[in-house]
Order: sequence, then C-alpha cells, then structure tokens
Amino acid sequence: MSNIATLADDYAALDAQIKALTKARDAIKTSILATGETVIHGAKAIVKISESFPITFSKDLAETLLSPEDFKRCHSTAIKPTLRLTVSATEKAFSA
Repeated sequence: MSNIATLADDYAALDAQIKALTKARDAIKTSILATGETVIHGAKAIVKISESFPITFSKDLAETLLSPEDFKRCHSTAIKPTLRLTVSATEKAFSA
C-alpha cells in the first residue's frame, strides 16, 4: 500500500475515533448539565459550567439599514480557501 493510501486510512480511522469520542463526550456533558451544578470537582479535573449568549449577525437587518451598494461592499471572497476532507468507508469509496 502506498504512503498516500496509508494517509487516507489513518485519517479515516482517526475521524471515526473522534466521532465516537465526541458522542461519548456529549453524553457526559448532558449528564453534567442535568445536575444543575455550576462547578463539579472530580479527582483529576474540575468542570465549570458557564452560560453565554452568542452574538449573531442579521443579514436581513443589514439589508434594511444599508443601501444596496453598501450591502454589496460588505461581502468579500476570502483570499485563502477553506479545505475540508470528507471521509467515507473503504467499500463506499471503491464502489463509486
């Protein structure tokens, strides 16, 4: 197997582990939040629960407050592209 094929397999394996760990972490997070505590002391860690309210940008409001020309000027294309890797199982990858 070539080095590039090994990279694909390693990436897919790590991606699967991350998904499994994320699912496990989310289940624990739900249990922690259900306690209603704001600080939980464990033997090896302290978990603090804080609350925040995200700030969002309202495109609709901006369109009503700005002229069409100014609204267009607010949009720009990034210079550096965003790259995303999509993982599929080996059987699925080779059946395409």
